[in-house]
Amino acid sequence: MIINKTSRIEGLLARLAAHQGAARLSTLCSTRTERRLVARAAADGLITLHPNHVAALKGADPRFILCRRIGGVITCAHAMKHYGLPLQSAPTTLHVAIPGNRGHIPDTIGRVVTHRLGDLILPAADAAPVASVEQALICYLRCADELDALIALDAALRLGLTTRSQLESLLRGPRNHRSRTLVSRSLPDARSLLETIARYELEEAGYRPATAVFVPGVGEVDLVLTAHPHDLTPGLTPDTKALRSDSHPALLIETDGYTFHSSHLDWEHDHLRDQAAITASHIPLRLTSRQVLQHGTVEIVTPIAMSMGITPIIRSRRGEGTLTP
Repeated sequence: MIINKTSRIEGLLARLAAHQGAARLSTLCSTRTERRLVARAAADGLITLHPNHVAALKGADPRFILCRRIGGVITCAHAMKHYGLPLQSAPTTLHVAIPGNRGHIPDTIGRVVTHRLGDLILPAADAAPVASVEQALICYLRCADELDALIALDAALRLGLTTRSQLESLLRGPRNHRSRTLVSRSLPDARSLLETIARYELEEAGYRPATAVFVPGVGEVDLVLTAHPHDLTPGLTPDTKALRSDSHPALLIETDGYTFHSSHLDWEHDHLRDQAAITASHIPLRLTSRQVLQHGTVEIVTPIAMSMGITPIIRSRRGEGTLTP
């Protein structure tokens, strides 16, 4: 009898583990016997019981427990981290998406931001309570600042987690104008958080950096500024460009993260690329990760660009581009 009860409790713990460590009792138990088993496991300290009829393993993710309680899914920055997308800083306040028709949310859930989505697709009961990539991104586009949203978009496209067309199909109507604009600015060829930050801040300052540019004799460069846009031709793949071999001098900007530029081989390769750029009359500029993360890109680039005749474009109130004097 004791062996049978032990076996049943072990089965209960295994089912909870299969539900990511937390589940509603309605999902976990279908009979009174199973509910008594849950009560016994809780009394023995093997599991914990939570409001709204949720049971959880000890050490279960508290975010998952909360989502089970209110029938929602993790979204925004915490979901970005779950999917391995880069963030400028660690997520803080939890954001949870819930169905639009969900009733009152209990006050006891603590400091949580809830997003009501009429078309929210909930994952299977035994899956991690995290919104799909597309729906998590849509929530994030609405509540994050532009740069953070663009960092996530670029990375999601680069990793193949979604596509522009998939996102655009979910962003119809006037409410989503800002989000659609951000999607149109995203680039799947942005290879790092640093590159996205540098590109965004240069664009906001009025520059028009070309991205993923193949430069003859040098290779692919993160960002290129030129006073002669006609020197840029379409690259071999979408969203890429190539600099003509007979082009005017251009500013070749690289955002150097430590991970890919720290070895002796990387150091030598970078120097050889710079020498090739100078030989072709271009000016190579390497920005360190610290410079980019501390938002110093524009301050560093501007005097060099101006000396090359590369000027930013100031937008008038009508949206017309005018060159700065």
